[in-house]
Amino acid sequence: MGVLGKDPCARKAAILSTLGRAYRLTGSSYSGPYRCDLTLENAGKGQELTVTVAYAFHERQKPGVPTARIKGRRTTIDGLYAVRSTSELDITRSCGNAVELRRATNSRKNDAHYVSVGLSSAKLEVKDEDDDFGAPPVSCALADRLTRIVLAGVR
Repeated sequence: MGVLGKDPCARKAAILSTLGRAYRLTGSSYSGPYRCDLTLENAGKGQELTVTVAYAFHERQKPGVPTARIKGRRTTIDGLYAVRSTSELDITRSCGNAVELRRATNSRKNDAHYVSVGLSSAKLEVKDEDDDFGAPPVSCALADRLTRIVLAGVR
């Protein structure tokens, strides 16, 4: 079980069908060899959503030091160790999971395999500087569901 040679955009169709018809795909790109970014908009909600899927090889993740607006905590997804990160910033709201597929085979090497799935929300349009910048909320339950979809493609 690992991520070498896997395509982070491979589960795009399943992700889009989970989000439903209210969201229209406006962009899909690779921002690295193992990172896929999907940009969607929901005009009815005035919301732009970004789904990021990334595969990585590095040391065990730690939640970090939480602040009032950015939090990280350990959790499990489908029995795998994960770190959930959430942010409640004015311009964007996000929830994401970094799931450890396989621990490092050598504790001195950075070869643990991770799948990260992030979901962030921003306001679709800000007309002027006096307009409210507040981003619509994002669902961690949806981020978990998308994480499970991506995990099914790499297991």
